[in-house]
Amino acid sequence: MPLAVVPVLPCRKIWRDDRDEILEVRAGGWTYERLVEWAEEEDRSLGNLYREKRYSIPQGPDRAAIDNLCVELTEMALRDE
Repeated sequence: MPLAVVPVLPCRKIWRDDRDEILEVRAGGWTYERLVEWAEEEDRSLGNLYREKRYSIPQGPDRAAIDNLCVELTEMALRDE
């Protein structure tokens, strides 16, 4: 059963390695079963990355950088008044 195509956003140029695949999905060229199979494979792949710790996500936020950004934004806002 092909997926229904519901235009949500206007068409835009896509510059990605998987451009043709994305356009095929958007045009309704994938069945629901194929889409679910793809999503499950992607989920397994991400799970493997997580288990093998092959990612570079910090343990927590850089609080000093956040504080500095807040101060900078506040100073900018006060200067503009």
